[in-house]
Amino acid sequence: MNSRQIVNAIQHLTKSIRCQNKLIRQCLGKLCENQQTIELRIILKILFPNPPPIIDPDSINRLTDKSLLLKLESKYDEFIEKNQEALCLHELIDDLLDIRDCILLRLGRVVRLEKTSDICI
Repeated sequence: MNSRQIVNAIQHLTKSIRCQNKLIRQCLGKLCENQQTIELRIILKILFPNPPPIIDPDSINRLTDKSLLLKLESKYDEFIEKNQEALCLHELIDDLLDIRDCILLRLGRVVRLEKTSDICI
């Protein structure tokens, strides 16, 4: 093996290791998000009788049913409004507002997609 081949092999290995590291970081980030979602779900079930379903942002971004998104958004609004003081006391309100905002953003995107598909037809 000459020096050029060795350099090429090292460059290839370096690139491969960088790709693997990137994948590992993405997986760890996803695991942390999933852990936070699970913890939030457990805490809400312990503290409140009927909490809204806790859905991670990736799942919300895959939803395309406008009526389901509207229903989820109203559940979150009602729950937050009804339990605002307790949620603030337990420092949970920001997490629920983030989920509700994600639902609203997705709903807006679904509505825009429907409008653009109607225009294209």
